[in-house]
Amino acid sequence: MRFSWCKALMLTLALVLFASPELSAQKYELNAYGGYLWPDNQLQNSSIFGARFGWFYDTNFELEGNIGWLNRFKVDDLGDIKSRGLLWEFAASYNFSTQEFPFSTKFSPFLIGGVGGLTTRLKDVDSVTFNRFTTVQVPSGSGQVQPVNSNLVPVTGSGVLTFVQPFEVEDGDTFFAVSYGGGFKSMRAWGPIGFRFEGRGRTIPNYYGGRSPTWLELTGGVNFMWGER
Repeated sequence: MRFSWCKALMLTLALVLFASPELSAQKYELNAYGGYLWPDNQLQNSSIFGARFGWFYDTNFELEGNIGWLNRFKVDDLGDIKSRGLLWEFAASYNFSTQEFPFSTKFSPFLIGGVGGLTTRLKDVDSVTFNRFTTVQVPSGSGQVQPVNSNLVPVTGSGVLTFVQPFEVEDGDTFFAVSYGGGFKSMRAWGPIGFRFEGRGRTIPNYYGGRSPTWLELTGGVNFMWGER
């Protein structure tokens, strides 16, 4: 995984230079973002971009909707098949005021958690099948081995057995997902325009085969805020 810390530092310095010294109390927020995610070894890395719309219940609490597009949403077993992902979720966040988090008057840190789903989008086919392999050490003597798909297979002797479990991926397959993390916002860098950067963990508890892939998701983008709250 390549990550340019020099570019990240320059971007942070630019935020400090251009962010306004005071945070404005706004009611609505629109955030256009882009970023990258690094799943565990079950899924491929992918870019992500999308938009969020938020409504402030009060000075601190905000409710928002998020729609995003993943350039890759697939396991390595799919080979060259083009599989994208449509992310949709609802989230709630707590935004710290400068009085509650006084290390800087230029930024508003926040914590966020969300629930939603990820929908598979296959580009060239309606469905595709991939296989998962599970290796089991067979003890000496006769017995039974419990494979991944819960079918009992009788074995005799000792050695290693490999079980193959096929999974069918269909266009439109949807998985429940949860996210959790935090970040910071700068407001009114230029009029109503500011910035928003955040890092989240995202988990899919019900992926193929009962697996639960998790990834780190870093995003950033332009923020528009308006309306008095």
